[in-house]
Amino acid sequence: MDTYSRALYNYFNGLEPHSFEIIRDDGYSSEVPISMFFDGDSFSELELLALHSCTGKVLDVGAGAGRHASELQTRGVDITALDKSKQAIMIMNQRGIGKTRWIDIMELSGEKYDTILMLMNGIGIVGVAKNIDTYLQHIHKLLNTDGALIVDSIDVSKTTYPLHVAYRENNILNSRYPGQQRLRIVYNGEKGDWFNWLHLSFEELSMHASSNNFLSELIKIEENGHYVAKLQKE
Repeated sequence: MDTYSRALYNYFNGLEPHSFEIIRDDGYSSEVPISMFFDGDSFSELELLALHSCTGKVLDVGAGAGRHASELQTRGVDITALDKSKQAIMIMNQRGIGKTRWIDIMELSGEKYDTILMLMNGIGIVGVAKNIDTYLQHIHKLLNTDGALIVDSIDVSKTTYPLHVAYRENNILNSRYPGQQRLRIVYNGEKGDWFNWLHLSFEELSMHASSNNFLSELIKIEENGHYVAKLQKE
């Protein structure tokens, strides 16, 4: 079991600790309360806008503990929650989410949706820039005519925090996207494997979307660079 899945599973079963740490490869770290993956009473404005944009048959990718899927189900939306973590699926099933899929999104085929939802910096799952086009092409195949991808990310050019600025500039110096990240999750003293994560500006996302037959719409961007966007299938 990976450290992220273990953290969700233990929290759901009442075990401590109630947070994990995300470590970046330059030494920067951030403590994350696990409750944020379960709390359905404090959605941000961006989350609410994203949820409001979901129509028709919806697929929640990387659904985790089912925070967004549960809200959509309560609203009467035809929602399927997908995650590649077996523990996440077990949690969602026990929380009463009706339709779940235990599979990597890139292995899903033969199904069609009107909306695909990817929140909590969801586009970051592509890992590195070279994967973006392949990922968007796959999403395009899973969408019905006029279907849309609703996704959020961060424009790292908006930050003025010195460590983040230095990391961003080092990425640019090494011909990487400014928002490229290499991270690991540490939970209860256990260090998870390193993995790649990618923050994309809306301009970067739009460029790739256009190349893969999507029309891009910026729904809202906040001062810190966090935004939610809609990619409409052409």
